[in-house]
Parts: sequence; structure tokens; C-alpha cells
Amino acid sequence: MSFYLRLGERAKAELAFLWFHGRNRLKAPLVDAFGPMDGLTPKGPNHNRGAEALLSYLLAWQALVQGPFPEVGP
Repeated sequence: MSFYLRLGERAKAELAFLWFHGRNRLKAPLVDAFGPMDGLTPKGPNHNRGAEALLSYLLAWQALVQGPFPEVGP
């Protein structure tokens, strides 16, 4: 996703972020009230909620909000 932002392809980055919210091959959301899940299995979401899933989701969200390289203040 950051790759698309660095290329200036914000629309593609937003589509990549939507993978977490059900725009994936199983049309299964990987985020709910308890946080993001680890990934997809052939039968649906892997309900494990490891730190890696949370960090991946938060870093992707932050990149969309701030851009790939946050501006440094004066």
C-alpha cells in the first residue's frame, strides 16, 4: 500500500486498504470491534489477533492519513 502512495496512486492505495474491510477473495472483513485478524484461510478469516495484525492495520491506516513520509515540522 505504501508503494502506491509513493507513486502517487492514492486510489490504488485505498483499494489495497479495503482488503482489511472485505475487499478480498473471500469478501470477508478482517476487522471487527475486537480489532484486525491475522489473515485469510481457505475457509474464512483466521480469528487469531496477533500484534502483527494490529501493527499492519495501524501502519496502513496511518499511511493513508499522513502519506508515506510524514512532514517534519520546523
